[in-house]
Amino acid sequence: ELQPRAVVEIGTGWGGSLFSLAQVADPTAHLVSVDIPGGIGGGGYTRAYAPRFRQFCFPDQQLTCVLDDSTRPEVVAHVRESLADRPVDVLFLDGAHSYAGVSADFDNYAPMVRPGGCVLFHDIAHPEGEEPSELMQVTRFWDEVKAGHDYEEFVRDDPDGYRIGVGLLRV
Repeated sequence: ELQPRAVVEIGTGWGGSLFSLAQVADPTAHLVSVDIPGGIGGGGYTRAYAPRFRQFCFPDQQLTCVLDDSTRPEVVAHVRESLADRPVDVLFLDGAHSYAGVSADFDNYAPMVRPGGCVLFHDIAHPEGEEPSELMQVTRFWDEVKAGHDYEEFVRDDPDGYRIGVGLLRV
């Protein structure tokens, strides 16, 4: 329904979500992927992947790949400039999963999201009764940020006890 014309993904990894975002975005959308090669948890992609990721896009879509730390002020400025200050329709946060990392990404990029747009958070759930490690604190941040906002949670419990989830915060 949203047909986003500007999409920013923090933490692209192998590109599965980027592919999905490109498919639902407007055929003329500008997508921005920010990831840090060799990041914590083995995330990030190399420069060799950027041409492959362009194949996910429709002919008139534009893709900007930024291989750097999303929390660096220079990177935030570069993302803003690459979008020519166009407001973001969809922001997908799947980069740093520490409390400090996800909160910094939210603080840096959520102000770019237009009214009526949305911020998606990956990994908002963890197995019942299991406390997340210091590197997996998205749940804690999500529980704080969703208060007082219009939000939805999409959580799936795997038969093997693995639990995953995405949170959608409407701006």
